[in-house]
Amino acid sequence: MRKLKILAVFILIVLFFINTLLAIGMDPYSKNKLALFSLSKGNLYVARLNLWRLFIDNRQWDLADKQEKYLNPSDLVVYKAKYHPKELKKQLNNLAVKPTKTVEDYIEMAKLYHRLGKDSDAQNSLLLAKNTDPIRDDINALFFESQAK
Repeated sequence: MRKLKILAVFILIVLFFINTLLAIGMDPYSKNKLALFSLSKGNLYVARLNLWRLFIDNRQWDLADKQEKYLNPSDLVVYKAKYHPKELKKQLNNLAVKPTKTVEDYIEMAKLYHRLGKDSDAQNSLLLAKNTDPIRDDINALFFESQAK
């Protein structure tokens, strides 16, 4: 009987270490999907929220929408305003109709285009920003970084 207890403890320790090593090497999707099986409601909620953010960051809106029903709407407002295509297009339209654009406006337009997946338009906006103020190093760095992608 004593040998059986020792064997059970040994197996539990080995499983704990294997689980820990797997969690260290996992990608964020796998970590959060694994956390969806948590018995803690707090951990489960955080895992769903993180998974929702990962879907949004990778422009997988259909998968993100499926997770939304499990999340508190107040937790989604800020992130949606920053990343949802409808909101991005509204912000872009507000900047586009602006009669005189500053360098910061062009940079913001480039960021919005990039989030929408329109990288050529983002490069054009950075080019306009660069032409407006050719001396600023941060614009040059952003422009050349966007060309390298």
